[in-house]
Amino acid sequence: MRSSTSRRPQNRRFHSHQAIKHGQTATLRQCEGVVGRSLEYELAKRPSLSDEERSQIESFISDTVCPQFAQSELWTQIQTAADVYVEESVQLLLRIDGLETEVKGTPDVIFRQADSHWETAEIKIIFQDNDAATQDRHTLQAQIYAWALSKQLADGTTINAWLTQLGVKQREKRLPWDKEALTTCLSQIRSLI
Repeated sequence: MRSSTSRRPQNRRFHSHQAIKHGQTATLRQCEGVVGRSLEYELAKRPSLSDEERSQIESFISDTVCPQFAQSELWTQIQTAADVYVEESVQLLLRIDGLETEVKGTPDVIFRQADSHWETAEIKIIFQDNDAATQDRHTLQAQIYAWALSKQLADGTTINAWLTQLGVKQREKRLPWDKEALTTCLSQIRSLI
């Protein structure tokens, strides 16, 4: 730990962590856990959906998204992780253009591998293919989560960022991140406000 205010993610483990250790399970197929929370979030953003539309989305998730997640590299990594945390807050205090800026967020998953390196993962459900600007926002979000986690762990800890998109387009990648490049990007965003 860096200081008394730095902290590791709370020990709020993935609620079906035992199921994770046994591979593809009924829990995963039923879209509980991270994918289930993503579904709840997407449905909450659309309160005017009819029962039929809601049912179509739920079918899309169970028939398309859950199988994609079960076959993803991210899922493979989570299954072998030493520790798994779901929806843990991370925060980062930085100085941008002379102003202190607090960045807070909640990655979908944070996990520690057996070799003690950490991973943050952002999972997006894609209902329609998104444009380059949306891809850039998702990438930046995942990278900032990794940076923020790095501020909460000991110096020298290796942290990787994942962006996994499931749905009409399946994309998955481990993202590099660099604090100087991210600071420049955040400075540009701040200038737009």
